[in-house]
Formats: sequence, C-alpha cells, structure tokens
Amino acid sequence: MTRVLRIVAAVLVSGALAACGSDGPPEPATAPPAASGATPGASASASSSPPTSSAAPSAGPASSAGGRGGYANPDAAMAGHLSAVPGVRYLGLCKNAKRDPTAVCALRMGFVGQDEVYGLGAPHSDVVGFLLLREGPDGWRVVDEHAPDGQAAAPAWMAGIG
Repeated sequence: MTRVLRIVAAVLVSGALAACGSDGPPEPATAPPAASGATPGASASASSSPPTSSAAPSAGPASSAGGRGGYANPDAAMAGHLSAVPGVRYLGLCKNAKRDPTAVCALRMGFVGQDEVYGLGAPHSDVVGFLLLREGPDGWRVVDEHAPDGQAAAPAWMAGIG
C-alpha cells in the first residue's frame, strides 16, 4: 500500500474511533465505478480482496486502451484509484460531501501545467495527502501521489501548491 493511501487509511481509522458514540450514522455512498486496470505512474499495490470503498462519481471509465484506460473525469479517476484501498470509502468531491470521519473526499488544490492536484482528507477536516491527475487521450488518470509526512521530500509538482 502506498504511503498516501496508508496515511488516508490511518486517518479514517482514527476518525472512526473518534466518532464512537456520535448521534447518528454517516450517510451511505454509492458504489465506485469498476477500475479499468493499473494506473500508470501511481504506485498503488494490488489487492487480492475485492475493494470495499464507495464513491459518488457518475461517470465510469472513458475507454480501456490495452487495459489502461482513463476515466471520464478527475472524480471518477480518484474513485478508481482509491477503490484499491481496503476500508477506504471515497465520497467524491468535498464540496458535495457531508461530514463523515470514516470516509475521504477530494478538494482541488491547484494546477500544475495542464495537470490537476487534489487534496484528500475526511470531509470538513485537514488534507492528509495529494493526488496529481492528468487528462490524456483516453481520459483522466492518477499519475502521482504525495503524503506530507516529513520523511520524504515533496515532489517538484508540489512546489506551486500552497
């Protein structure tokens, strides 16, 4: 499991523990689109168990050129990327997400050339990781990720993100 996804999973587990005894259950989300293969440039490890995440995007994969197709929009690409992480529920874009300490949403943080950078975290909480997305001829894909944990240097594409 990559560092960003481990951090996201750790935040979700600690958020779930903090939510014990809350006055109501979180709202359920819809199922993610099926992943269309490996995500080039991302280092997410494969899981032999079926994904347990949920997602809100309405569009699935744009195409599947050689099993490496992209997605119709950045939200669907992030849902596909996060669906490989057991126990992570992706709610979609943070602007549409209700407070839920047991799930993760995405917030567009900026642009790097034509690429888009999204921050990940629990809704109405801190960003704990970043994904770099790129649109190609076959759709959107997650091409890199970064977790600002103080151990690894930030990639060059993070320089313009405040």
